[in-house]
Amino acid sequence: MSHMPASLFDHRLVRGLLARCGEARAMRTGVLIAALAMVLGGCVPDEPTAPPQTDIHLSEYVVSGDSIALRIPLNRTERTGYDNQPQFTRDGTALLYTSERGSSTDIYRMSLSNHTTRPITALPTSVYSPTPRTDSTFVVVQVEDDGAQRLWEFPLSRTAPVTPDEGALLLPEVEPVGYFAWADAEQLALFVLGAPHILQWGNVLTGRADTVRVDIGRSLESRPQDASVSAVQRHENAPDSVLVAYGPDEVSVYAPTLPGEGDHTWTREGHLLMTSGTALYQWHPNAGSWREVYDWDPATPSRLAASPTENRLAVVVAPPEE
Repeated sequence: MSHMPASLFDHRLVRGLLARCGEARAMRTGVLIAALAMVLGGCVPDEPTAPPQTDIHLSEYVVSGDSIALRIPLNRTERTGYDNQPQFTRDGTALLYTSERGSSTDIYRMSLSNHTTRPITALPTSVYSPTPRTDSTFVVVQVEDDGAQRLWEFPLSRTAPVTPDEGALLLPEVEPVGYFAWADAEQLALFVLGAPHILQWGNVLTGRADTVRVDIGRSLESRPQDASVSAVQRHENAPDSVLVAYGPDEVSVYAPTLPGEGDHTWTREGHLLMTSGTALYQWHPNAGSWREVYDWDPATPSRLAASPTENRLAVVVAPPEE
């Protein structure tokens, strides 16, 4: 362990730890406590905390009325390491995801026709949360040289990995960003790291970002049926809830959440799906309840994404602890 006086502690260490962890609830509790302990104790770890072992499973689903059935998922990134944060391209032909295969994370693209994978970024610092903005561009959270975490846009339609000089900074005044989701090509919701974490509504043309809610979960999801974004509102003395935001001043409660992180997504038909424990669940508005769709027991699913063009689902799954 290396040591330095607490008075010289750089607040960016906390951000770096939080970015490497990538888990909002862990950021609020264990990681944040550990980081603060380092401040008070004046010690800094020699190496950042390694991301967890995760894989991405792909599956097709079948809709019958207001119910969904999942075909047996297949592990498409089966290797030792961190493969996480999947997002489908707008045409549904490929999957973008975050992968750590060295000292930092980069973005990879998987073709869904043959499941071949190639890197699409080659950047000196870590990038996270790859999300298409248009048919030809995608946006990431980039951890910059000084520790800032901001949104950067890069070209998507090319074969060689993008380089730093091809990026365009979005919302330069908004940071540290943890996660985000697009309402349309101009407006987006942002998870901004804080104590507690903040939900902001940004506009990349005006550069403005307004606070919508405080104390939110990490899962922000675009809704395919309209220009809105969903988020999880944390409550101290009541069950957490799924919010739907149409703008900074128009927010409604949609459903209660399940125990866990509140990782969720929306299918193109408008079904709300959420992972909890070892299973995937679907919300039935008419019944006012969650129903189990598929169970990975003893493995644990977390983040998930639904294809905008096909009945296809990507789910992040962690193997059972030994």
